[in-house]
Amino acid sequence: MPDIHCELRSFTQPNRATPQDVSITEKMLLDCAATVGMPTIASHPAHRRPLAEMQWRTGIVAANLRPTASGKRWTRSDAYVNLDPSEKSAVSYFLGMAQAAVTTRYLLGYPHLVHVDLLLMHQGSPLSGRRPDFVAVDPTSTRGGAYSAVVEAKGRSNGFDEGPLDRAKTQVARTPALRGLAPIERVASVAYFDDSDHWASVLKDPDGDGGELKLGLESFLFLYYRTIIEAGRESETWGRTDGLYRFALPDFPLEFEIPELLVDAYDVSAEISSAKARDEEAAIVRIYYELAASATTPPGDFISSRFQDGANTTMLAELFERHGE
Repeated sequence: MPDIHCELRSFTQPNRATPQDVSITEKMLLDCAATVGMPTIASHPAHRRPLAEMQWRTGIVAANLRPTASGKRWTRSDAYVNLDPSEKSAVSYFLGMAQAAVTTRYLLGYPHLVHVDLLLMHQGSPLSGRRPDFVAVDPTSTRGGAYSAVVEAKGRSNGFDEGPLDRAKTQVARTPALRGLAPIERVASVAYFDDSDHWASVLKDPDGDGGELKLGLESFLFLYYRTIIEAGRESETWGRTDGLYRFALPDFPLEFEIPELLVDAYDVSAEISSAKARDEEAAIVRIYYELAASATTPPGDFISSRFQDGANTTMLAELFERHGE
């Protein structure tokens, strides 16, 4: 299982020793790419195509990253190497977000990331000034005061540079807190390729403070699940089986699963137009905690993926370029 080497700086929370290696399979990487940065295309909701956007996010990862020949680390594909500089900048930006989703989920323990801009738009606030990329939440960590963070993700086409990290530190210092959920960490994340051309990470937790958003945990989870559920409903394969809604991801041997109870709770929350009233009703939060209480393993975000009938890990690995280092 390929690793991402992570250097952690200035963290005060437990289990934040440095350095650490995070082991990530192709499937885990695609899972994070499919759900990070929802939505990735800033457009009017009536003009969005959630399923196509989800396919685009996973395609970017599969086209531009691959395991090394040894299978021990991740590196860039030939397709990435052959991009022109402007194309590399765009791909690096998204790979920086995807890596931040991986490291915050599997290293720091935050299964949910929602774009700050999406939260601001939802509460009718202007998108102005420097601000971080994401708010991150683990709803099960401390009930009533969920363990949360803000995250700014940077991506580089080449080696590590302190400049992007310094800029990320400035942006996460302007912390937007969810109503009632104070951020405990401010994560400045830089994805880069080290001297051996291996995909690596530097994460730092600088000081900072900031204002509070007008949205609570229910609205946060509503926005997190909205695009994945809408993507599923765009798919011809969307259907309910054994208490789960499932849909296939076009061009990938995967299908995604969402608990039926969670989809039903999302629909209840969607009928409430006021964010304050939605947060008070807390339909998704209640079901989330019920599902978490009955889970035998840490629940993550309750969006899971499985191989389609007849597919396997070999078919998924073939999507990623495998050449010599």
